[in-house]
Amino acid sequence: MTTIGGEVPNLHERPPGCPFAPRCSKVMDRCVSERPPLEPRSPGHHAACWAGRETT
Repeated sequence: MTTIGGEVPNLHERPPGCPFAPRCSKVMDRCVSERPPLEPRSPGHHAACWAGRETT
């Protein structure tokens, strides 16, 4: 499994968008303002990622 660099967000002061946006290599403008919904991607696997939606 590949790790993501950077700091883990403060759970008491969660950002308005995706909590991974500050350290994601696929971040888009939408990621910092809108939290993506959790959606099924394959049997038994769910993800919440705007970038992933555009590539599936």
